Amino acid sequence: MKQLTIYCSTELNETVSRVLHHYELEGFIHMPEIYGNKPKPKGSYEKDLAWQASAFIIFPNDEQLRGITNELTEYANQCRVKPCLRIVVTPVEQIY
Repeated sequence: MKQLTIYCSTELNETVSRVLHHYELEGFIHMPEIYGNKPKPKGSYEKDLAWQASAFIIFPNDEQLRGITNELTEYANQCRVKPCLRIVVTPVEQIY
């Protein structure tokens, strides 16, 4: 079993939700308001580089995982706000 975690700018919220609903998952967790810090460019004097984002946590089967990642990869780096999409796949050893 694998865990799929998707971080996206709020600009992609509805797109990610639409893709996930298309794959008829048993369920997923959506955290619509999370905050993070962008890496500061070298030599930058900017003080606040925070970005607002959403996170989705899913436990898809292998076929769903391939489909979701294939569909969402095309949106990487296509947003006004960067980083706009991060897709993380991690193995799951146990769920309680």
